[in-house]
Parts: sequence; C-alpha cells; structure tokens
Amino acid sequence: MQSVSTVETAAGVAVGRWNDVADLAGRIALAAIFIMSGADKLFAHTAQTVQMMEAYRVPLAGLLVYPAGIVELAGGLALAVGFRARQAALLVALFTAAVTRSSMRSGRCPRIRRSCR
Repeated sequence: MQSVSTVETAAGVAVGRWNDVADLAGRIALAAIFIMSGADKLFAHTAQTVQMMEAYRVPLAGLLVYPAGIVELAGGLALAVGFRARQAALLVALFTAAVTRSSMRSGRCPRIRRSCR
C-alpha cells in the first residue's frame, strides 16, 4: 500500500509532465506562425510583402522586408528548438508590438483598401 505522500508526489509528477508537454506544444505552435511568416517574406512572396508594406506607408519597405523576415524566421526557429526561448519570445513580442503599432496608427489606411473604418 502506498502512503498518501507517495500518491501526491506521483500526481505532482504527472501534472508536471503535462505542463511540460503543454509548454512545448504552445511554443511550437507559436514558433510555426513566425517561421512560416519569415520564410514567406524572405523566400516566397517578397515582392508582395514589399507592396503591402508600401501600402501601409512603411519607409524603405524594400530594404526593411529582409530584417523583418530574418527576425521572424530566427525568432521562430529559436522558439521551436528552445534555444534561449525567453529571449526569443521577448524578441518576437517586441517585433510584433512594433509592427502592430506602425500598422495601426490612427488615420493611416493602406492604399489597397477602398475604405477604412
């Protein structure tokens, strides 16, 4: 017969394992977003991304598409493999905040849309 403390410890270990699995799954899912976006910017649709950035009136869009793609791809890969995951998460979070801020400025509407709400 097992003691109460042994059962509680075993339950704690099982919960810890599920937490680790959930952390890994979440990290990989988040990383996949940035890996696909970075690879798309750098290798597949660079011209279309530049056009979209110009529509949002990003200065030097043709030049800035490459650092943006590199940050997304490198940050996503670092998150996926767990290399300095906290720093990588901070990098992609700051990048996302900066991009969101620049694209959501009040009064700015991309030229490709017909109306802004």
